[in-house]
Amino acid sequence: MRRDIGLALLALLLGCAAGAVAKNTLGADEVEAPPATRDPVMWQQFCDNAETMDNVAALNQLLDHRGKQGWELVTVAPVKAGMGLVCYRRPAPAE
Repeated sequence: MRRDIGLALLALLLGCAAGAVAKNTLGADEVEAPPATRDPVMWQQFCDNAETMDNVAALNQLLDHRGKQGWELVTVAPVKAGMGLVCYRRPAPAE
């Protein structure tokens, strides 16, 4: 038991030491920040009234159908028993 604790402490100390060496060696403080001029992604949003919340196969079919249209699932919110609101997003076309 004492040996296991000693090995665990040794591993912790070696890990901390290796992290400190890696930070200094790799120059973590010198990492360049991404340019701030990048345009934000504009999104289209879309929500479905899903009456298939209790039917997993039908819900998966709905999600697959929307996915093939380029929609990405954002959230599923129950509205009442067996019904829900399924919301998606996709990048808006360039103007």
